[in-house]
Amino acid sequence: MTKIFVGCRAYARSSICSRYTGRGVERKQGAAEVGLTETKYAFYNILSAEVGRAHDLQELDEPVHREIIEVTERLVDMMEQATAIVDFFQKQDEIRAVKRDIKRTLVDTSFDNPKLRRKVIDQFMELARVKFK
Repeated sequence: MTKIFVGCRAYARSSICSRYTGRGVERKQGAAEVGLTETKYAFYNILSAEVGRAHDLQELDEPVHREIIEVTERLVDMMEQATAIVDFFQKQDEIRAVKRDIKRTLVDTSFDNPKLRRKVIDQFMELARVKFK
């Protein structure tokens, strides 16, 4: 069984956008290794770090890792579509709908828990403001 190291286990909330959207070869290589775009890779890093933290894991089993990649792709595709709405971040109803959809997606995962949900929703929305503005 393959294990995947959970990177970035601790990071300052204020530095989240620079940590996960930083430029460089490492970001491109990391994205290529897991088969994601650089944008999706930024969200993947958040989700994998939070899953590791929520379940006190140093490494992720391959099935959980695959699930994180699939969930990341689904959520980012949904967020890209939602944020294409003009002035999305000024429309509280639209923001609430996206947060609800993120929550529903996470509830259906094997790694769900309430604390993880709240952190992932908040951090995904914060990163979306940077990535999809």
